[in-house]
Amino acid sequence: MFCKACGTNLSDGIKFCTNCGDPILGSQISSKDLGRLNQTYNSSSTKNSFSQNIGLLIGGFIAMVLLGPLGFFIGLLVGIYCIYKGVQEGKN
Repeated sequence: MFCKACGTNLSDGIKFCTNCGDPILGSQISSKDLGRLNQTYNSSSTKNSFSQNIGLLIGGFIAMVLLGPLGFFIGLLVGIYCIYKGVQEGKN
C-alpha cells in the first residue's frame, strides 16, 4: 500500500508513514491508482509551474524596473536634503 500524502510504499500494519509521518488509515491508494495519479499530476503541474514561473519572472522584472529608479531618486533627495541641512546649520 502507499501513503496518500506522499506516495511512499508502505508495509502492512504500520500506523504512520515512515517518510512524511501522515497517519495511515484503512484505505490507501493502490500502486495502479498511484501510477495514474502521478501521470495526471505530472502532466498538469508542468504546464502550471511553467506559466507561474513566467508570471513571476515578468513580475520581478517589472518591479525591478519600477522600484530601482524610485529608490535611486529617493536616495538622491535624501542626500540633497542632508547636504542642505548641513549647509544651513553651518551658517548659524
